[in-house]
Amino acid sequence: MRAIMKLLAALSILVVPVVCLAADDAKKAGQVYARGVQAETAGRLDEAVTLYTEALSAQPQIAAALKRRGRIIQQKGQYAAAAQDFTAAVALAPADGESWKLLGDAKIGVLEFSAATAAYQRAIQIGPATAALYRNLALAQTSAGEKQNAIESLNQCVRLRLDNPEPYLARGRLYAGLEKYHDAIEDFDRALALQPQYPDAYFARGHAQGQLGNFDKAVTDFNLALKIQPDPAWPLRADTLAYRGAAYDTLGQNDAAMSDYTESFALKPDSVRVLLARSDLYARLGNHRAALADRNRAVQLEPSNANAFLVRGGSYHMLGEHEKGLTDRTRAIELNPRNAQSWLARGSAYFLLHQNEKAIVDLEQAQRLDPLNSEIRDVLARAREKSAAKPAEVKPEPVQVAAAVPEPAKPVDAAPPTPTPTPPPAPPAVKPLAPPAPAPARSAIVLKVESPHNAGGDAGSFHNTGRALLQQNKFAEAIEALTRAVELKPNLSLAWNARGYAYMRLGQWAKAVADFDQALKIDPNYQNAKMNRDSAAARLKK
Repeated sequence: MRAIMKLLAALSILVVPVVCLAADDAKKAGQVYARGVQAETAGRLDEAVTLYTEALSAQPQIAAALKRRGRIIQQKGQYAAAAQDFTAAVALAPADGESWKLLGDAKIGVLEFSAATAAYQRAIQIGPATAALYRNLALAQTSAGEKQNAIESLNQCVRLRLDNPEPYLARGRLYAGLEKYHDAIEDFDRALALQPQYPDAYFARGHAQGQLGNFDKAVTDFNLALKIQPDPAWPLRADTLAYRGAAYDTLGQNDAAMSDYTESFALKPDSVRVLLARSDLYARLGNHRAALADRNRAVQLEPSNANAFLVRGGSYHMLGEHEKGLTDRTRAIELNPRNAQSWLARGSAYFLLHQNEKAIVDLEQAQRLDPLNSEIRDVLARAREKSAAKPAEVKPEPVQVAAAVPEPAKPVDAAPPTPTPTPPPAPPAVKPLAPPAPAPARSAIVLKVESPHNAGGDAGSFHNTGRALLQQNKFAEAIEALTRAVELKPNLSLAWNARGYAYMRLGQWAKAVADFDQALKIDPNYQNAKMNRDSAAARLKK
C-alpha cells in the first residue's frame, strides 16, 4: 500500500507541470489570437494571418482563428488553402452556419461545385437562411449543371428579397439557358423595373430577344446597355458589341455589323467566333481575301477547330487555290468526322472539280450522317449522273468552289437577308431571299460562323456570292458563281433569276430569257422573274 501511495505521489509531480504548460499554451494562443483580431480590424491583413497561424501552432483547436485566417486568404484568391481552414473549422464547430457558408464560397473557388452546394445547404439548415445564401446556392447548382434546382433556390431568394434585381437577373439567365426565353424576358423586365440603369440586364434581355428572332428589340437593348455602361473595361462590352453586330448582320445592316465585329475583336482578340462571324460577312460581300485573313487567324488561335478549317477551305476554293481548299476540308473531317457538312463541302468541291467518284464517296458519307438533308441528296444524284455519263475523269477547269455553310448544332441567329442588287433603269431587282424563321437557341447567343441563310449548303454560298458580285456590277463573275449554284441545286429559282439578271445587264438577252424561263418553271408565281423575262424578251425582239 505504501508503495502505491509513493507511486501516485511521484506521478502527480509529473502531471502538474504538463497541465500548467497546456494552460500556458492556451493562454498564449488566446493572446496571440486577440492581437490577430486587432490587426485584422486595423486592416493589417498579412500581420493578422501571421498571428492567427502562430496562435494555431500553439492551439490548433481555435475554430475562430481558422475561420478568420481562411477568410483573409480567400480574399487573396488562395481558395484551396482557405477551403482547408474552413473544413477544419466546421469539424470543430459543426453548428457554425457562417463557416459552412465560407466553405461553400471556397469550394466554388476551387471549382468543386457539388461540395459547394452541400456546404450552402448545410448553412441554410443551420440558419439564418438569407437571400444571399440562396443566391450562392443557386450559383453552385448552376455551375454543377443543376439548373432546375438553381431556379428553385432563386425562387426562395426572390421571396426573401423582392426589392433586389440580382436574383431576377440570375433566374432569367437560367431560364434562357433552358430555352425559356419568354420567362427569361419577364425576369429581366422585373430586374430593370427595380434598377432601370442596369446594363447587365439590358444585355441579357437583348440576348434573349435575339434568340426569339426579335432583332430590332435586341439592338435596342444592346444600345441601352452600351449607353449606360460606356466604359471599355466593362466585362460584357466585347460580347455586347459582338451580339449587336450579329443582330445588325441579320437585319442586313452590313456596315454596322462590320464595325461592331471589328470593335469586339479589338477588345477580345482571341475570340474565334467573332473572327468567323466577320469572315462570313466578308465572304458574303465578295471580299474573299479579307475572309481568308480572318479564317487564317482563327485557325492559328484554335488549331483544333474543325469549323475554322472548313470555312477556310471555302475561302481557298473561292480564290482558286483548290488543293489548299481540299486539304482544309480534309482536316475538318479529321477533326470532326461526324459533321455531315464537312463531307458535303468536300464532296461538293470534288463534284465541281469533275472528280465525281471522289465526290460520290464523300456525299454518301454525308447522307449517312444526315439522311434528311435535301442538298446532300441533290448533289449526290447529280454526281452519280455525271459519273455514269462520263467516259473518264475530266481534267478540272478553273472553277470557284464556294465556302461551305456549316450548319450550327443549335443556330440562334436568323440569317441576314441577302442585299438586293442595284437594278438597271428599266428591269426590276432580283427577288430577295427571305430570312428563315429563327431556330431553337442555346443558352447564349451564338454568332453565325457561316450564314445559315441557305438550307442548301454550297449552292446557297454560291448564290450569296453571286448576288454580292451583282451589287458590285461584276456581272461576268456573278454568272460564274450563280452557274455553280444551279449546278449544285437545279431547283434554286432565285439563282436562275439572278443569273438571268446578270445576262440581261450584259445584253445577252437570249440567255437571260432562258434563265428566267427556268426560274418560272420552278416557281410559276415568281413575279420578279416574270417582269425580268418580259423586259429581256422585249429587247430580244428588237
